Amino acid sequence: MSHRVVVETSGVSWEIWEVEPTLIEKRDAPPDAPSTGERRRVRSARLRVSPAMRDGWLAMRSATERRRIAPIPAGWADLDDAALLTLVARAEVIGVPRRLIE
Repeated sequence: MSHRVVVETSGVSWEIWEVEPTLIEKRDAPPDAPSTGERRRVRSARLRVSPAMRDGWLAMRSATERRRIAPIPAGWADLDDAALLTLVARAEVIGVPRRLIE
């Protein structure tokens, strides 16, 4: 998994990395659909993600904001800083960075 840091001309630094979910719910059944019985041999927590996010996304974080873009653009890790900042600009804003300790 690649990790890059780019800095805007304004001085804002962005960390960018790939997220590839491994424990996701593959079925498209709605959450209120009746169960047909458990077929899994091992129970594990599985996340439901939108179809656009199933193949992963680029996560982007600055000191004040989080963004993401899906699907992961091919060859993103080899892009120059200007092209990465273009991806940051068109990415979906998803909130502010979370802190584990306040």
